Amino acid sequence: MEHNLKSTLSRHFKDQDECVDRDLNENISNYGDNLIKFFELRIAVDKDAAGKKLESELIRRLGPERCWRVEWPDGCKEADDMVAFALMS
Repeated sequence: MEHNLKSTLSRHFKDQDECVDRDLNENISNYGDNLIKFFELRIAVDKDAAGKKLESELIRRLGPERCWRVEWPDGCKEADDMVAFALMS
């Protein structure tokens, strides 16, 4: 379920804005009830423009008081890079 949400959001943030907004609304509607259970949410997105746009929109919709941004270390632009970073450390 989590992978499906990430794939959908990532794919459409690289497409047109109207697709992004429609799919983001749909995904928040589908998964929002699960998110409401959590007092704090960690927002971990890619460092590119699409990721920052997603981060801003999620924080706006889910509430800035509940959201914590994950900052990747230098040399890492996304979660996948953390594996290589960890292996090299």
